[in-house]
Amino acid sequence: MTETFAFEISGEVPSKKNSRRLAMAGGRLRSFPSKAHERWHRTAMAEIAMQKAGRIGIPLGMRLRVDCTFYHADRRRRDHNNQMASVLDLLVDSGIVKDDSWDIVAEESCRGEFRKGNGGAKIEIRILSEVTDEKCRDASRISGARIR
Repeated sequence: MTETFAFEISGEVPSKKNSRRLAMAGGRLRSFPSKAHERWHRTAMAEIAMQKAGRIGIPLGMRLRVDCTFYHADRRRRDHNNQMASVLDLLVDSGIVKDDSWDIVAEESCRGEFRKGNGGAKIEIRILSEVTDEKCRDASRISGARIR
C-alpha cells in the first residue's frame, strides 16, 4: 500500500516567478517575490502547519510524487507550472519535503478546476521509494501530514 499525505490550502496560488518586485538592497538592484505572494505564502504556511500538527510525518530521504489540483475562483488564464513551483517551494519551506529537486520529487502533476469564488489547492504526496543517494538518506521523520 502506498502512503498518501494530503493537504489543502485556500486562496488562489500565485506564481512566484511572475510576481516579482525590484528593490535596492546593499547598493544593488534585487528581485523579491511580490507582497501578494508573500501574504499567500505566510497564510499557506500557517494552514499547512495546522494540518500537519501532531500527525504522522513524511519520512525524509524518500522519492515522492506530488499531485496538485488547483481550484480557480474565476476563469482567468493561469500557468500551472509556475503555480506548481510555488507549491513545491511552500512544501520545502514548511518542512514537509526535504528538497524539491528531481531526486526527491521524482514525479509531479497538476491540473485545474473551476470552483466559482473559492480558489485553493489540494496537494497529494505519495511515497514512491527510498532515495539511494547518501546526501538524501535520512532516517529522521518530520511531524507531518495525515495519511489517507
